Amino acid sequence: VDPDEVNALAQLMTWKTAVANIPYGGAKGGIGCRPSEMSTNELERLTGVFTQKIHDLIGIHSDVPAPDMGTNSQTMAWILDEYSKFHGHSPAVVTGKPIDLGGSLGRESATGLGVVFGTEALLAEYGKLISDMKFVIQIMIFLVSILWTRMTCLDNAAHVKAKFIIEAANHPTDPEADENIQGFMWDEEKVNHELQKYMRRSFLDVKAMCQTLNCSLRMGSFTSGVNRVARATLLRGWQA
Repeated sequence: VDPDEVNALAQLMTWKTAVANIPYGGAKGGIGCRPSEMSTNELERLTGVFTQKIHDLIGIHSDVPAPDMGTNSQTMAWILDEYSKFHGHSPAVVTGKPIDLGGSLGRESATGLGVVFGTEALLAEYGKLISDMKFVIQIMIFLVSILWTRMTCLDNAAHVKAKFIIEAANHPTDPEADENIQGFMWDEEKVNHELQKYMRRSFLDVKAMCQTLNCSLRMGSFTSGVNRVARATLLRGWQA
């Protein structure tokens, strides 16, 4: 975790949410530590102090923290509890919290399942199914075909024979080589259905952009996201 990485990931979150047409902006944050080497009490105290430092920056209408590397639903519960000490009970201030605290069914599997739905949408364009494909899964990340990390992508790009490379994380490969405020609760089948619908619609939007510009999926995704943010910026009168 360092400022450059956090800034880059915040920008990627902006474009990702815009591509999916989800009403979030883009932000990122983190603490330089080794969670696996810390006790539960140490993690709770660290999370509490971190929340105290940022409680005026986060909120249901501003930045909404979500679990990422080194965190889980318990971390989100601690953030929610500490934030509520300053602003009153506000379950919508974080996503990924435990079900008992108003979390959404299907949240823990949503990222991986979203990758599956996006992959299905891509393969459908070629008349293929995931079950038809040979694939490699990198540890901790679900992928179809193969994924090379940024450290090895350029060195191995010439040797990759995979038809498709599915990026399941934020910027895992080198380009060169909703919990709601109203608190509505859906059952898990409904959550997964809506997720599939969003992923399919997002893919079709990106595909249309690629056809218009005759560009790659990566460039089409960035262009679609940037265009949506630019339009929203102009409509709100934020132009320079």
